[in-house]
Order: sequence, then C-alpha cells, then structure tokens
Amino acid sequence: MPGSITACAVRATRLDSNGEAASGTNAYIVSDGLIRLVVSPRYTEAPSTILLDIWGDVVVNAPENPEMLGIDLAISLSGVDPALVAFLAEGCSRIDRIVPVGLRLRSGRDLNARYALETWTIAVDSDGACINDKWHYWVFSRVRAGALTAWSFENAPLEFGLSGSAQAGLASWSQGPYTPFPSDEVITAGDFAVHALTSVPPPVATLGLASL
Repeated sequence: MPGSITACAVRATRLDSNGEAASGTNAYIVSDGLIRLVVSPRYTEAPSTILLDIWGDVVVNAPENPEMLGIDLAISLSGVDPALVAFLAEGCSRIDRIVPVGLRLRSGRDLNARYALETWTIAVDSDGACINDKWHYWVFSRVRAGALTAWSFENAPLEFGLSGSAQAGLASWSQGPYTPFPSDEVITAGDFAVHALTSVPPPVATLGLASL
C-alpha cells in the first residue's frame, strides 16, 4: 500500500443518540488547520498464565490476549478556530458575532456528546512522490468529546491541543452522510476506526459550522 504524508483536512460531524450524523444547523465542520493526529489504542492488561510443576519449574507461560478498549486521540490544530475547538472539546463554547470570534471556557459537561472524526492524508509512492488523486482516509465514527490540553503564548504560531477518545462504533454510521462516500468500507458495530485508500478528495474547509 502507498505511504502517507501531509494531513490535508479533518472533518468532525455531530452524532445523535443513535450514532447517526445529526441533521440540521451546526452539524459539522471541516478544517485544514490539522497539524497532527496522534492515535494511541488502549488495551486490557494482559497478565500471563504461569503454571509450575512440583519442582517449581515453569511448565506453562502463556500471555493472555489483550482486548482493545478504545483509542485515545491527541489532536493538534494551528491557529485559533473557535468553532472547531468548541465542537471537539467539552467545557468550551464559541462566542459569536455572526461568525465565531472567540471561546468561552466554563464548567459543565455534556456526557452524551459524540462526534465522528474523519481525516485525509496524501498518498505517496515508494520514492516519496505524491500519487495523483489518491489519499489515505481514516474515520473514527464515534468519538467522545474531549478536553483542551496545554497551549502557550509565544512568538510563534498558536497551536491548540485537544484530546478525545474513540469508542466502539455503531453500524448506524455506515459510510457516513456525505456523497460521494469517502470509502466503500462500511462501519460495523464494534469498529473503533476504519482506514482505506480513496480517490475521493478531502473536503473544502468550512467557514465555521455548517448545516447537514
């Protein structure tokens, strides 16, 4: 399979209680400000089964098979995009003046807030050259809204960090609400993430939240 470079875009879509894309206003957002997305799967602890014989020698040393529990996501964004940050992080709301102009950080969590996260990266061949009209596509179809992480004010571009946790997906996401479908692969119950090579280009960045 071709290699991958350069994260092109990230799309976040609000989910309803059934795990489907929520329709209506403020339903999704697309940003081209993605710097990196760090993906860290979490597994159950896997102690070994150890049996000794009567002389105390090990006769069985079999590690248990770990079970995937979820996927931790660490998202880094360039610049300040109040709509996207408020969409992805708990305890944040955007301050609007027709368009988002700032953030309000406050207490309170919506324990039911979930969104789907999709991202595209450029596909490259073995020599590192870009392959025309090919991208790597990833979808995390059920992510629990996360938290802002540390950021600093310095003589450099501002970088926002957010955390999230991908949970087992629901079949109701299927291939998502957007056409053409980014992938022929269908989300099935229990999928934490799905990856595919696609010829569907990344979406154009939206100006704040968009309707679906």
